[in-house]
Amino acid sequence: MSLALRTMYALFAVHLDRLGEQEGIQAVFLHRGKILTPLQRHLRQHEMTAAGGLDVNGKPADPTFKTTQQGAANQIWTATSSQLEGMEGSYCEGCKIASLDESEPPSYRCPALCR
Repeated sequence: MSLALRTMYALFAVHLDRLGEQEGIQAVFLHRGKILTPLQRHLRQHEMTAAGGLDVNGKPADPTFKTTQQGAANQIWTATSSQLEGMEGSYCEGCKIASLDESEPPSYRCPALCR
């Protein structure tokens, strides 16, 4: 998922949360991560290699790929965690609320929108 798309989803979650606040609706944004699932069985190995999913030996090319179970875990955690109470509009990844990336210049951050 591109940075622009992630930013759009995060800002949408913040806005949706504000719209639903009066009705008790809480919105958050989660990133499940990169996952190799059985859906890829319909692709040939050379197609997966060309797309960067597999190396030439047929193994995941990126060590940050998650299993289906690991990818689902963040969704389950986000749906059920009491840690998100009062943390509306948050961005969740890796079964936790993501922190603000302080390495970016202040002009790249939106502290009024991000928590």
